Amino acid sequence: MARLRLVHTLVLAVVLAAQALGGLACTQPRSQRCRDVCARQAECRDPKGKELEPSFDEKECVAQCSALETDAETRHIVDERVACFAQPDACNRCK
Repeated sequence: MARLRLVHTLVLAVVLAAQALGGLACTQPRSQRCRDVCARQAECRDPKGKELEPSFDEKECVAQCSALETDAETRHIVDERVACFAQPDACNRCK
């Protein structure tokens, strides 16, 4: 009985370790460019101080941006967004 409990504990430990390592491998790295452009977008307000995009989620923006940035076929989307938000009137021109 004790041996069965030990085997069960070891199997459980291996499964938990594999899940933890698997979760780390699936996490996208968050680039500084994506954090910067999403932070700039989150700052956009209308002249009365209201958010232009009330449902905007900065963390989700960074996650999506980072995913696009890692793909050679979609990296240009991030490049265009970064260039747009580098402009002084970005909040009015970048939609």
